Amino acid sequence: MPPDPPCAPPSPAYPELRLGPLDPADARTLLQRSAPHPLRRFVADRLLAVAEGNPLALTELPAVLTPSQCSGHLPLDDPLAPGERLRDTHLPTLARLPDPTRAALLVPAAAGDVPSGDLQRALELLGHAPDALLPAEEEGVVELRRGRLVFADRRLRLVAYHDAATSRRRAVHHVLAQVLRGPVAGRHLAAAHACPSPDVARAVEAAARAAEETDPDAGAELYERAAGLADDHDEIARLLYLAAVCRQRAGAAEHVQMLLGKAMALARAPGLRRELAVLQARRRGAGGHPRTAHRVLRDAAGRLTGESDRAARLLLEAVDSAVHAADSRAALGSAWQAYRLTRLCGGDLAEAAAVRLAQVLALRGERRQARELLLGQTAGEAARALVGRAEVLGWLEEYEAACVLLDRVLGDQPPPHGGTEGGANPTQRAAAPRLFGEIPGSLPRRSWAGAGAAWPGRPVRGSSGVRRPGRPRRRTGARAGLRGWTARRR
Repeated sequence: MPPDPPCAPPSPAYPELRLGPLDPADARTLLQRSAPHPLRRFVADRLLAVAEGNPLALTELPAVLTPSQCSGHLPLDDPLAPGERLRDTHLPTLARLPDPTRAALLVPAAAGDVPSGDLQRALELLGHAPDALLPAEEEGVVELRRGRLVFADRRLRLVAYHDAATSRRRAVHHVLAQVLRGPVAGRHLAAAHACPSPDVARAVEAAARAAEETDPDAGAELYERAAGLADDHDEIARLLYLAAVCRQRAGAAEHVQMLLGKAMALARAPGLRRELAVLQARRRGAGGHPRTAHRVLRDAAGRLTGESDRAARLLLEAVDSAVHAADSRAALGSAWQAYRLTRLCGGDLAEAAAVRLAQVLALRGERRQARELLLGQTAGEAARALVGRAEVLGWLEEYEAACVLLDRVLGDQPPPHGGTEGGANPTQRAAAPRLFGEIPGSLPRRSWAGAGAAWPGRPVRGSSGVRRPGRPRRRTGARAGLRGWTARRR
């Protein structure tokens, strides 16, 4: 079969129609159909961002990916590698430039989005002339946007980068790591090294720690790059665990699952495997498997010897999972263990354990025990602790007892032993009536709303304080009295 004839240039007699990018839904469909292997969603999102709806890029970018890259088990190149047709389409544009300009284009191609001043310093360190990129700007290959020199077409950047030799690319990344600062420097430092290096891995990890608070996605990427430079299985698993924590914070659930699977396969240290199991349990709880989450969290807490605070926090998480699973016995057991671990130490954690145990007792219908626990004296009479207890008492419809605690917050009663420690400051006194005037219906709804009505094994005697469908709200003078009390305090 003869080759296709070359396309003729457009005739001036006919109008030229420029096609815009595909809409997002069609672009994703074309990308998935063009990929040689099933694409994870976060991998597809990365390809879509670079393709920008261009049909040729959508068909060529996934064509060069390996199965491990498509599944997310291996990171993608940065910048992405262009396919053959994409490269052939853009190479003529670069071929028109002088050789010094084409060589200098590797610097902005490797740097990405960086200030033009930093880019100029990198060009000087690499021996390029100050005006080396001027012909590329005149040809419209690069342009200045908000003080940054960027490629006019993102696909041109891919071709300019991957057209250079690997040794030259690493040399450019090494210089950029010296010129730039912060997480971006860590990314270039990782790209400048191909072989495992514990020292480089530690430097990239430090950059990840600096980035994770403000940009968890960037922190996760750096942790993954550091894992690629580590030479010990447990160290690789630890870094992948940190990357998974960042991805979870960023809401990338699918990416978290992949990272945890890789880390669990490599981890050998018992403590590290426990932390990985805890993170997996949290994901299972959020994904609709609270019973499994409760069991894993409870077991992990039981293996923590000498770390009572950490164990108590895991047990409180286990209580929430048991509540969501409607397992009253499991919730009571975990809540009691957390309370037992913290009751002699005092502090916020002990207060949280006491309130959580009272909530579980109330959900089980044990109103008297919950009331006695909530009315017990707290260390220091901290205003926040008293308000938290009053909130649960209001949910139990124990309005008079709730008012007694709120009176302490507002300073009507002196703290124990006549001291002043823990008393409410003026701001807290002013805020208490406003925030908690609706105590009768203000169960902490973050994880407890509607949890008690269908619990198996719950005693049927007495009232639980949980409003069932069809059960009318009990009208008492105490409710009206509480509203009047808060109004008078205002």
